[in-house]
Order: sequence, then C-alpha cells, then structure tokens
Amino acid sequence: MSVDFPALGIPRWDQPLAEEHPAGLMLRLAEINRLRSVATVERETGIAMSEVKVGRSLDRLAGFVDSDEDRIAADAFLHGTGAKVMVRGQQVSIKRDLERRSRRVCPACLAESPHARFWWDLAFVASCPRHGCLLEDRCCCAGRTPLTWRDGRIGGCRACDTGDLAGARPEPASASLRDVDAYLLGRLGVVSVGNLPLLDALPLSEAVDVLERVGALSRGGYTKRWPDARSLGLTWNDLLAEGYGVLAKGRLPAALDGAFDAGAAAGAGPTLTTAYGWFYHWLNGKGGRSFSEDLFRIVLDHAEGRFVVDKRARAAMLPPTETCTLVEAAARCGVTQGVMRDILEQKGLLDRPKERGRPFRIPDAEILAIAAVLRDSVDARGAAALLGTTVRVVADLGALGLIKPYVTGGRRTKHAHVYLRAEVQAVLERLATGLPSRVCTEEDETTLTAAAHAYAVPLAALCREALEGRLGLYGCLATGVNLQALIVRREEMLVTRRRLRDADLRWPSPIAQSASSAAHTT
Repeated sequence: MSVDFPALGIPRWDQPLAEEHPAGLMLRLAEINRLRSVATVERETGIAMSEVKVGRSLDRLAGFVDSDEDRIAADAFLHGTGAKVMVRGQQVSIKRDLERRSRRVCPACLAESPHARFWWDLAFVASCPRHGCLLEDRCCCAGRTPLTWRDGRIGGCRACDTGDLAGARPEPASASLRDVDAYLLGRLGVVSVGNLPLLDALPLSEAVDVLERVGALSRGGYTKRWPDARSLGLTWNDLLAEGYGVLAKGRLPAALDGAFDAGAAAGAGPTLTTAYGWFYHWLNGKGGRSFSEDLFRIVLDHAEGRFVVDKRARAAMLPPTETCTLVEAAARCGVTQGVMRDILEQKGLLDRPKERGRPFRIPDAEILAIAAVLRDSVDARGAAALLGTTVRVVADLGALGLIKPYVTGGRRTKHAHVYLRAEVQAVLERLATGLPSRVCTEEDETTLTAAAHAYAVPLAALCREALEGRLGLYGCLATGVNLQALIVRREEMLVTRRRLRDADLRWPSPIAQSASSAAHTT
C-alpha cells in the first residue's frame, strides 16, 4: 500500500503488536519518536485519533506503517450500527463501554511490553486477569495527572518526563473483579475461561447490561425506581462483579426472594408486574423471553412458586409439546387470540366450532411453522414499501393472483393482510432478472409506475403483462430494484393500452378506475 504524502516529523515507524489497537499504535509512534503529544502524529499523518478510535482511516494508517489493513483492524473498534462498535466479533456500546478520552494501563503488562492493549479501553473491565491487578488511570508522577489520549507516552502523561507506570507497583484487584473481568475478556479471546450459558447466549453489550441489572437487584432489592451504581454507593465495575457472582453461583432465585419479600412488606401485589419492582419491567422491556429465555424462565419459575401467574405469561414460557391451546399458540406467535383463530381457520386447523370448557388443541409443529413465517412477513404497507408503490396496487396484484396473502385480513379492521416477504420480493426478481442497470431513461422511455399514471393503465395490469411477456422491460434504474425503477418504452405502452382495452369490454375495469382517477388528478 502506498503512502499519499510523507510524514516528515515521524521518522520512526513500527508494526502493530499483539492486542494493540490503532489508537494505541498512534500513541506508540509518538513515544518512539519522542514527541510530547500524539497531536504531532495526527498533524503529520493527517489522521485524527478520534477517527481511528472507531475504526476509520485504518487504510491510511496501514499505509504509513507499511502494514496490512487487516492486521491494523484485527483489534480495532469498528463502528457498527447505531451507537455500537464491534471488536473481535463482539458488539459493545460506544457511550457506555468505550473509554474515548481517558486512558488506563496495566503496569505489569507494560513491564512485559510497552504497548497499549485494546481491552484497556473497555470501561466494563477494571483489572488485568493475567496479573490480577487493577488498571491504572493516572501517571505515577508527583502530580498524579490523569492519563489521556493526548499524551505522548503510553506509560506516562504529557505533563512530565519522569513518570513511567511500567515500573510502578500495581494494586491487587479483588477476586470478584478478577472473575467478572476474566469472563468478559474471555468472550473477546484475551484469556480462556469457563462458560456461563445464560450470558453466552447474549451479545457482549447485552451481557454487560444483564450483569448490571442483576447486580442492582442483588444489592438494592425491591424498589420501584431503577437503581444504578451511584445510588447504591458502588462503582460500576463492582456492580458488574456483584451481578456476575449472583449468576455464576446460582444465587438469582435468592435475590428474587429478597426482592419479593421486601415488595410484599411494602404492599406490592403478587403479580409479575408488581412483585419484583423495577426488575421485571426492565426484563419485559428488553423483550422478556425473546431477549433471554434462561433469565425469563428463572423469574417465571420463582413467580409460580409464590403466586398464580397470568396464563398468557405462562403460555409464552411453556416448552414445546405435541399440541398447544389457542392461548399458547397466540403467545408463541405474538398475536392476539382473534388473529390466531383467523389464521388457524384459514389453514384448516380448527375442525369444529368453539365450545366452552373444551379448548382447541393445535399441533405444535404447525404453530412453530406459523410463528417462523410471521417473523418474516409484512403487512400491506410493508409489501407496498418493498415494491415501491401503494397499498392499493398491492391489493390489485393480489386480485390478479400475482401475490397471494399468507393470511387474509378478517374481522373487519381487526387485522390486515399478511404477505410473505420472500413472495413479494420474488415478483420484483421475476420482473428485474437480466435487466441492465441504467442511470436514466431515454426520451422515448419512461418508468413502469409513471407509465401507469400517464396512460391510465392499472400498474398491477402492467406488471402482469410484463411477467407474461407481452410488455417489454428495457432496464432498471440504479436507484434500486422496485416498480419505480423498471423502464418501458412509450410506443409499447400505447400498444399495450389498446390491447387491454380491446380485451376487456368492461374497460375501464375496477382496478383501472383507480389509475384513471389518479391520472386525472395529476
């Protein structure tokens, strides 16, 4: 990889070392070139520290140090979706989990090799699991200056020339901090530790959230307000350690006992939404069973040992069996009982009228299949968005048999049609397959959607003509594959319009009337 311009003030360069992230490499470049601040490296290379902290400009940094970009990015924090970053395949929160201004170091690690490790920047890590000591965030000089990413040395601050944490005596970490940090860094491949299935099933950022909330439940007990580390008089890392100890040692039921008893003493009713104060509302808000079935099952089992649990909450947690009731089916599919009944009737799975005291028993395999389909389905508005058209055109396509609802809307306005996303997308694929990508239309061309309005022909009818080979399509605009991007020729549109009129003595048809009225209003 070539360097765009020389960095005149950076004569000494080096390759990234083990566990060294790009920001640490830039700081080390400042140190080996004896610069007072990393700002000089930023100025000479034109690469901002704030950029490499979230995985940007890595190709340029790789060029300067004559390294592969993949090697530079191996331990980088790469910007993901929303306020998240990815590191070593795990997702963490930028605001909560990533130290972006202050720095921390392990003195014992520095003594072994003077370079920054990426995991020193993770706020949920407080200690080094290899040396059993706390991470240090201040220089060992007389001023005890906080370490920042504006310094010029890894083991010291820019306010002094003498401080060097590589020779400092580290402070031992508590066993609880070492345990939780070892687990979290084990998720990142830094050390090897045992498994904790409840947490292993969650993304790392969510696992940290669970540790914090379980720790708050254990220390704070029952309360309506959501507690945090400050209100409990703890550091955030100590709160995580508390949560890890509770889960690792199987003490969550005991923590729930304490919260339930305190809530009962405070007059809280025996229901899931009241008995455990804020904790159940947090878990339910995260998605309940869909967030963590193991965690939700522990809470539900505890509740059932203390009071009668609402049947829908119980149904949502029952393990799969050969058959299930309508209530259980609705809970598993995430729909109302009325919608579930309509779906089952349309599928022919309800073979008798409803009878009081005699619940329906539906094959569990059928419910699992329906739930899987509903998770990847769209309503009429969603289908219209995929096609780049209106809900009315979606209905017209259904009337012509081009797309068929998986579930037809019923009970007046209680629920709408449900379409399979794959079937809607298949219509577009059939129309657009083999078409060249175009930047714009020619003078004698227009788009399929515009033609429907201009020539007062139903858009659904034009789709049918194109699918059956009676209307040619000559390209697809690069703006995206939908009905608005397909290109037709005006001359062929005139022929198609006449053919449709001649073939249908009732022209304009009910479908066409909507297109005709739309054309007159424009």
